[in-house]
Amino acid sequence: MTDQDSRQLIIDAATVEFAAHGKSRARIDRIARAAEVNKAMLYYYFRSKDNLYREVLRNMLLGIMRLQSEMAAIDLPAGGKLERSSVE
Repeated sequence: MTDQDSRQLIIDAATVEFAAHGKSRARIDRIARAAEVNKAMLYYYFRSKDNLYREVLRNMLLGIMRLQSEMAAIDLPAGGKLERSSVE
């Protein structure tokens, strides 16, 4: 597994943990366990829970921006774009 793979597994696990428990109640040990890494590796990549939280938010925002760009490129009226996005 590459460093990028491990990092992404941590981000994915943290996304679920933060969504389920909020930032203050999310636990690093649960994130590490879900990502199948040890806590030291998590801290190696992100240094703190706050940094990990920021990275989760950054990834979510980038996903929204990517979707927005894709939707803008579709040659349909706004209503048609919404219908198409709900089908995919």
